[in-house]
Amino acid sequence: MFALIRDGRVDPPVSLAEVPEPEPAEDEAVVEVRASSLNRGELALLAARPDGWRPGQDLAGVVTQAAASGEGPGVGTRVVGVAEGGAWSERVAVAAGRLTALEEGVSFEDAATLGIAGRTALNIVRLAGPILGRRVLILGASGGVGHLAVQLAAAAGARVTAHVLAGEEPEPSAFDVVLDGVGGASLGRAVRAIRPGGTIVLFGATDPEPATLTLLDFIGHEGARIQTYFSYAQAHPNGVAGDLRALAELLQQGRVKPTIGVTVDWRDADRALVALRSGEVAGKVVLTFPARSRTAEEEPRTVAAAAPASAGG
Repeated sequence: MFALIRDGRVDPPVSLAEVPEPEPAEDEAVVEVRASSLNRGELALLAARPDGWRPGQDLAGVVTQAAASGEGPGVGTRVVGVAEGGAWSERVAVAAGRLTALEEGVSFEDAATLGIAGRTALNIVRLAGPILGRRVLILGASGGVGHLAVQLAAAAGARVTAHVLAGEEPEPSAFDVVLDGVGGASLGRAVRAIRPGGTIVLFGATDPEPATLTLLDFIGHEGARIQTYFSYAQAHPNGVAGDLRALAELLQQGRVKPTIGVTVDWRDADRALVALRSGEVAGKVVLTFPARSRTAEEEPRTVAAAAPASAGG
């Protein structure tokens, strides 16, 4: 089969290569990938990992081999999941506990955004506590996480204010909760905006300027706390599959709708990576995996360099 691998000879450092078929563990299913979304963290991983490393976490597709343990979805089931890696491939082995079934009415492209971004949005809203009727500010609302967090907070009954511009100064001491996806120097804005006793959930670090906060900055915001969120470390009792199931149901019901700024054929993944790296994309960048016939003699090709994609795709 074919997969995207890390290749330091090109920029962005990805190439299409022929690789062995997945060899799933007993508790893993094999999924034929139909769509995968990109996350900013994968840019850093591509820069740091050795050649041959296979990127990709978020995926949606169809199970072609069920887990031998009997866990998880059966063959032919449409699924959404989060892989440990290698999701930018035609097929990938995924732990059954990181997959959930997907209704026919949900597109693979939309579902592919639910892994890292969707679970982050869901869990930062949970960390904020009960928010019915409370004022919630979301900093960095133009990103994939921010778009979904706005919708989830509103669905939970919050009065939501979304900030998308870096220079925007929110209303001082006006918010019960601040969800900060920018971090860095922006954290000072979050503190200035929070009411006494409020909660700031810090889940992003896109501002390169470091925060400079002291205890005195919390005068007028006494009792406010800063709660951090890391997608790899946050263990919710429902687990990954439970989170994905909740998000897929909300998507099916039309209560949330991911914003996809750029959709690219996976064989042109460099275009998607350039778009993501530019920081000008509103919402998520998604790779699609259209079915195609292959011959045994077909050679993999290096992904060609391309011009940046526009925010509108």
